[in-house]
Amino acid sequence: MTEMIRWWSVWVILFVMFGCRDGQRISKIQQGVVEYSIDYPENFKSRSVSHILPDKLQVYFADDRMKLVIKGDMNLFSLDFLSLAGGDSCFTVFRLLNRRMLYPLKTDERWFLFGQGAPYQTLIYRDSIAIIAGFKCYKVAVSRSDNPKVRYDAWFTDQLVLNSKMMRSPFEGIDGVPMAFTINYNRHEFRFRATSFSCDVQTEPIALPTQYEIVSRQEVRDMVDMIIK
Repeated sequence: MTEMIRWWSVWVILFVMFGCRDGQRISKIQQGVVEYSIDYPENFKSRSVSHILPDKLQVYFADDRMKLVIKGDMNLFSLDFLSLAGGDSCFTVFRLLNRRMLYPLKTDERWFLFGQGAPYQTLIYRDSIAIIAGFKCYKVAVSRSDNPKVRYDAWFTDQLVLNSKMMRSPFEGIDGVPMAFTINYNRHEFRFRATSFSCDVQTEPIALPTQYEIVSRQEVRDMVDMIIK
């Protein structure tokens, strides 16, 4: 009996130490960092600004906080989306060189990359399965009720726990984290796909910057449009 208890203790310790490193070993994970690759439209790759475009997106989440981070090459600019207090307080932060601009989102306002307007219709295909970054995912299709051509496709995993309200996106109401998704912005389609996951969320504090100027939603969009036209 003593020997059995000793071996059981060893297995418990190994699970705690290594279980978080493999998403398929744990049914639900409460915090972590998902890193995505970014696939740009072909016409973007020949533009003069293509060399400064970011090649990855990172999403940090823990408890009731989330931070989405996109950084340009050479750290010339960054675009962050912060969701605090379970999605009740959300902010867009755009930095260009040393200038930091912050826009506090209104209640129930979507992040500007997803637009505003009519509600969305959601179709969930749980029989369509894909393994992305080690996680089992199911397919989701979201389209605007007044214009089905405005559509967002995604692959979600419910092995990662994130309140969908925090994303301020058309995917609200869908459990889990999108591991692959598309964004249609300024008539261009951008594709994001998860490449890795880590449980370490300490490398990027999920908090507002210490210095910033409050601007309007349109001011932030105008700055982003300078890069993504």
